[in-house]
Amino acid sequence: MNNITRRDFLDKGAVSLLKLSLGLYLADAAFPWPAHAKEDQSIFDNFPIPEITSASEHYLQQIDLKPAVSARKWRLAITGEVKKPLELAYYDFNKIERFSILNTLKCIGDPVGGKQAGHARWEGVRLRTLLRMAKIRSTAKDIVFHAVDGYSDSIPAARALGGEVLLAINMNGKRITKGHGFPIRAIVPNIYGMKNVKWIDRIEVTSYDYQGYWQKQGWSETAEIKTFSTILKAGISGAKSPALIAGVAYAGSRGISAVQISVEDGPWENVILKPAMSKYSWNLWAYKLESRAGSDVTVKIRAVERNGDVQQKGGWLARAYPDGVDGYHTIRVTDDI
Repeated sequence: MNNITRRDFLDKGAVSLLKLSLGLYLADAAFPWPAHAKEDQSIFDNFPIPEITSASEHYLQQIDLKPAVSARKWRLAITGEVKKPLELAYYDFNKIERFSILNTLKCIGDPVGGKQAGHARWEGVRLRTLLRMAKIRSTAKDIVFHAVDGYSDSIPAARALGGEVLLAINMNGKRITKGHGFPIRAIVPNIYGMKNVKWIDRIEVTSYDYQGYWQKQGWSETAEIKTFSTILKAGISGAKSPALIAGVAYAGSRGISAVQISVEDGPWENVILKPAMSKYSWNLWAYKLESRAGSDVTVKIRAVERNGDVQQKGGWLARAYPDGVDGYHTIRVTDDI
């Protein structure tokens, strides 16, 4: 169980939200406010948690060293069950219609309360566009992403043709860094990070069910992100002031209708919830905990989906293997005032 003192809140100042220029096609219209979200949203002004995660703060995960790829020499091949195999250079992507999406990524191996999650705006071209250019065959079953470092994973062809899977070249308005997959990475909404393959140099269309790197080791093939809620900040801004407990919650396109907190195993209370920026965006949330001088307080958090389903309880001993962890993030807040 994590120990976070109320003074941890002072570690970082306010974080400005990233604002990107308009003009790109967006597939992510903002969600309407949940019915209960009538609270004063001013608490999210100068909030200590950024709604958009910078490239430097966004989690990174790979099976080997980050490969160095030259934009000038790099090529993307599209092969397999297509009538017209393609080979594209990096700068060919400037000639194809751009698409932008806000998306939350999370590592399937992230434990309860872990920080291997991030929310960013990705820009590139629809995978569907390239598959149509290659004249994908009706026999297609899986779309396999092959990476420069030898990693591979796949998604069903039906999902790839749905229109929201992206081959991203930019992150938050800037060229994707080497760590995040330069020159091209996949962004597959609703799916854990392992299928959002980085450093792609070949896309193979197969007529069979392809088993990727992690599937061969028993991890989930569908890899749908489970609902999660995480406490990222627990702090106090001054003596005898209420402590701010804050974090993020996400349920994929299922959406979040409420985030709830329990203090000292008491009844569940709704926290203040900020509407999500898009259907694939996480929600920021906040709760003001009254000061209890001289005592420590245990708090736990859970999320409720828009259809009323409550996040799975799981437990601290729950394992991420094979399809992601369930559990309520629980911390002990130390009152040292």
